[in-house]
Amino acid sequence: FGLSMEQIASFHKRKLQVLASEHPDVIAFETIPCVLECEAVLSVLKEVKNDISSLPPVWLSLACSDGEHLNDGSKVLDAMNRI
Repeated sequence: FGLSMEQIASFHKRKLQVLASEHPDVIAFETIPCVLECEAVLSVLKEVKNDISSLPPVWLSLACSDGEHLNDGSKVLDAMNRI
């Protein structure tokens, strides 16, 4: 993407705040293509969990190019270890 972790986190934080304000049953972060974005999403979730009183369950799915790699070429196992 060419974006920093802070830029990616800011993008996801804004989306999360809007979505959570509507009190959904679940929030999905889908087709995450790189480890950096996984880390940014997790950072945002940790940051807002005390600010959003009723954060629903969250899931995160990865976009993979094959059985071992994310779309950016990083290893799925690396992403899983950080999640």
